Amino acid sequence: MLKAVRTDESLPEPDKQYEVFEGNRLLTGADFADLDCEPKLLLYVDGFEWHSDVKQRTHDNRVTNELQTLGYRVRRFLGPEMHHAPQARVTQIKEARGFDCGGGSLQYDYRITQPVVVVEVCSSGRYCK
Repeated sequence: MLKAVRTDESLPEPDKQYEVFEGNRLLTGADFADLDCEPKLLLYVDGFEWHSDVKQRTHDNRVTNELQTLGYRVRRFLGPEMHHAPQARVTQIKEARGFDCGGGSLQYDYRITQPVVVVEVCSSGRYCK
């Protein structure tokens, strides 16, 4: 993933092996983190061999849910996805950054956890273009 990210000059160098704590407890070590975003964007490359087991996938899902509850945005990719289509994953990372880092005219509404379009209303009461 790092090699693919580095080929796109619009993306910053991510922090590697970023540890997330809940109180004094280590919750997870993300493979990569984009700390310029708010909420922070955590990236995982889950090796298929290790992360395909039902028990491990259940654990990964629990961790992802906890991270989202703590206010992180999480993207997980399977190893084969990164190997066979790294540029498609870079596009997904850029899309996630667009929402998180103020790209375009999108803002993040934490109450509904969905990006919402900000619309300007003109003095006439109609929407501006």
